[in-house]
Amino acid sequence: MNWKLKLTLWLVVLLMIIYVFISYQKLIYVSHFSLINKKEITNISFNENWEKFRRELNISNNDSKIEDVNFILYKDKIKSLNFHIVDKTNSKYIKYDYRECLSCEFKEDNGVHISKYTMDTYSEYENLMNAKEFFSKIDTLTTKGLLNKNNKKYTMIRSSGMDEEIGYEGDYLLLDDQNHLRKIKKIVPQSNKSYSGYNLMMMVNNNWSEFSSNYETTTVFIKNYHENDESDEIE
Repeated sequence: MNWKLKLTLWLVVLLMIIYVFISYQKLIYVSHFSLINKKEITNISFNENWEKFRRELNISNNDSKIEDVNFILYKDKIKSLNFHIVDKTNSKYIKYDYRECLSCEFKEDNGVHISKYTMDTYSEYENLMNAKEFFSKIDTLTTKGLLNKNNKKYTMIRSSGMDEEIGYEGDYLLLDDQNHLRKIKKIVPQSNKSYSGYNLMMMVNNNWSEFSSNYETTTVFIKNYHENDESDEIE
């Protein structure tokens, strides 16, 4: 091996070490502060808990957005909760990764883990829903008895946090601006129409590790609901 090749290899290794070091500096484990103070979802005020949580972590109120939300409920009790918060401050974006398990298969996995990562840009930020508003909608749906009402042992509540076009199986509901909940007439599969908006999807199963969209799935639009007619776009 000649000296030029050796030098190149050493430079590659050095650059990799620098990259890992910089990445580690950006990823910081910040807290074990739980958003959940009770297991029963009907006894939790997410709106109040979010206010305490964001103050504890110094997260802004108006500029914090939520994405990739994932609840798993066992009947009316929260088994696990995962989500991301993206906060904008001083022209930077801080992403918080929240993971909590309350009744994991292995006890050592129980607890709260929160990390944060600083980024210069975040392309999806403008399309995400405000975190406070999202948790307020969760409280409203809980009050209406929707989130814990199913005929299976487990419920997965999932939301991307984005204003998006979707086409899942099952029933569709709308929580309007006056917090009235109503059923949306299903679109015929052969039509050119589709649904869009901020939404959350509820899937049910008797096995907590096996969820998929099917006829028992319920999708709830919680903001910016509208129907799209693709035929209007055809010239």
